[in-house]
Amino acid sequence: MFKFIKNTFKKVPKKVAVSIAVLGAVFVPATIALAGFGPGRPTYDYNKYDASKSCTDPSQAYGRCGSLDGPVFNSFVNTPTYGDERNFTRIAEVVAGQAPTDADFRETSTAVPGKSYWVRTFVHNNANQTTNGVNMDGPGIAKNTRVRVILPTGVANGMDLESDITADNAKPGRVWDTATLANGSQAFSVNYVPGSATIYNGIHTAGMPISDAIVSADGTPLGYNAMNGSLPGCFDYSAYVYVKVEVKAPQLAVNKVARVSGTTEYQDKITAKKSDKIQWNIEFKNGGNDVAKDVTIRDTLPNGVTLVPGSIKWTDANRKDEVLPDNSLNQGGINLGNYAPAVRRNGAVSFETTINSDFKGCELKNVAYGRASNIPETSDDSTVTIEDCNPVVPVYSCDMLDAKSLGNRNFQYTLKYTAKNATLKNVSYNFGDDTAPLLTNKTVVEHQYAKDGNYTTKAVLTFTVNGKDVVVNDAKCATTVSSTTPPEHCPIPGKENLPKDSPECKVTPITPAKTILPDTGPGDIAAIFAAVSLAGTMAYRVLMTRRLNG
Repeated sequence: MFKFIKNTFKKVPKKVAVSIAVLGAVFVPATIALAGFGPGRPTYDYNKYDASKSCTDPSQAYGRCGSLDGPVFNSFVNTPTYGDERNFTRIAEVVAGQAPTDADFRETSTAVPGKSYWVRTFVHNNANQTTNGVNMDGPGIAKNTRVRVILPTGVANGMDLESDITADNAKPGRVWDTATLANGSQAFSVNYVPGSATIYNGIHTAGMPISDAIVSADGTPLGYNAMNGSLPGCFDYSAYVYVKVEVKAPQLAVNKVARVSGTTEYQDKITAKKSDKIQWNIEFKNGGNDVAKDVTIRDTLPNGVTLVPGSIKWTDANRKDEVLPDNSLNQGGINLGNYAPAVRRNGAVSFETTINSDFKGCELKNVAYGRASNIPETSDDSTVTIEDCNPVVPVYSCDMLDAKSLGNRNFQYTLKYTAKNATLKNVSYNFGDDTAPLLTNKTVVEHQYAKDGNYTTKAVLTFTVNGKDVVVNDAKCATTVSSTTPPEHCPIPGKENLPKDSPECKVTPITPAKTILPDTGPGDIAAIFAAVSLAGTMAYRVLMTRRLNG
């Protein structure tokens, strides 16, 4: 019954075999949470088996006998050769000259751009072999069995690769599991290697190619002798399916340089004079090992320059100085198409500007941006220093921090500052009560203290001056407040504004009048009862007399 699995196990070197046995044991405890597979389903415990009993005995249910009422995929646990079948997808690096059956498969592998990896799917119909039927037409035969490998698209630092196993009459109809490729320092993509899909089972021990449709939406049919979708139940008919994927990593490098028109050398930083013309060049290169798709270049011109019309030009291996529209680099930029990996530069976009004669600054910084549909945006800049500039002296200061009590230990702080040729970036308010400082760009803030006391609030300002951050920590922007708890007010209507402990708020309790009964003895009580009874009798006779007399 277990011939194929046993033979496969025997082929594994002893040292590796021990590792597999230990790995299988790792998945034994029910307390270990297995992530990345689904759906949740009952399991068949290989260790649960009594050879003295028939598999139809109720005590054998969900044990080594497997399913007696139809196909169930990959739901065995504690098997000596695999462990937990629900975890049926694994990844291993492709090693030259090594068969996939000998690779070191893991739940998670490090993705290295340029390398290839095997994705392995273990397939096992858990139906008991007696349900296959004499002519392999019994209820245990899985019908329209298919395997699909789902590869993620796009670029990321980590990707889950998924295997699906489906059959029309299986319960559940679909089971799935994932394995992970990850690289914390390099985003990458995963691509299927056509012609790599192969199945190994008891009859195809050397492997047999199967359809590339395994990575399509419907997957590919699987079987035992033939890949016709019919798969019998039992370990003997289980299989390993392998596909190969390549890890690729497109990279886009952008280099922004400049030169004064008429000179020959581009540089990151140059000097120029007002009214000079500056030529800017944006070089871009795909330094990865995959195609950079829809490469897009954009540029933000600095204040103080004017674009020379018709000067934007595009150059690469297929064109030289192709003129682009004057607004092509604005906003979203221009899509230059796909660029394959290259050792040398892929292309460049150049343009020319004139420094305005009335520009008052002393420095120009031009920033260029590059991105692709499968590569995040990157940037680079180039700087021009103006020799004959009229430097404007920036003025910035913290002038005052004012505090206003709002009652109930709540205060409003108002900041005043000066900024000429400088910009206030943010303010850090430290309220002096061990709470975290408040970082904001607001000049009016409120703060409520938790308890009474004297507190000194300090405001530290950060200005942007000539492109750099400057911090101002001045005693003018510090103030001390006294926080007190408001008194409780009088609860008496009309006296709510008075303190609760004021004399006017005191309430004199009203003592209710007492009813005093006479101290009577037994004789007195009898006399009172007789008098009351006599009075009642007389009143009754008067009333009846009136009624009779009309």
